[in-house]
Amino acid sequence: MRKLSFLSILFPLIVISNAYPEINEAQQKIIKSQIILIHEGMVSEKEVFRKAKLFDKEGILGIGKSEMSQEEFKSFLNKESLHFGY
Repeated sequence: MRKLSFLSILFPLIVISNAYPEINEAQQKIIKSQIILIHEGMVSEKEVFRKAKLFDKEGILGIGKSEMSQEEFKSFLNKESLHFGY
């Protein structure tokens, strides 16, 4: 019973921390720093996506490779935009 309660607490934490598994920290910083500019019309979402896409991880022989998709970008942008009040 005790292990079950520990797992029930641990599982949601793991799921929350991996909500955007293909967006690495460098990409998150780029997107967050450009949110205000996107909503003010100074930079397009397409430009920010291209900038963040430069930081995709290549991995070694395909192991550890991660690529951010357009859907993941849009989802992360929408979530973070709420924090900025947009």
